[in-house]
Amino acid sequence: MAPSRPSISGGGVRELTRTPSGRPSKVLGNRFQGVLTKKGKYLNSWKRRWFVLNRRPDGINTLSFYLSEENMVEKATYALKDAVIEVWPHENMMKEFGFVLRLADKKAQVLTVFADSIEEKEEWIHWLVESV
Repeated sequence: MAPSRPSISGGGVRELTRTPSGRPSKVLGNRFQGVLTKKGKYLNSWKRRWFVLNRRPDGINTLSFYLSEENMVEKATYALKDAVIEVWPHENMMKEFGFVLRLADKKAQVLTVFADSIEEKEEWIHWLVESV
């Protein structure tokens, strides 16, 4: 039996001022930022990185990641147009609180990431869905 995927639908733009757990959110204007752990591109190692989702007025939204919040050396920037977010059950992801972002670029890149909590995972998915 194929693994089930929850359906996620976008809605109107929603400014979160607090995360579901009550912590202050990571929203700065049209930017959402925070830590995600990313699966390596060439090796199957996992690395914590600082991610910034930029929602631009022209609709060309991007997701960038950096070494850390303190060390803002940009590692990559991805256009989110037509990207697909996949949420799989934990047993199919290898990591709890994980999800996959399939980019619609020429390379058909895939980002496999996980958050530190279910609340952070849901917040990231919300902002990504709103930005695709």
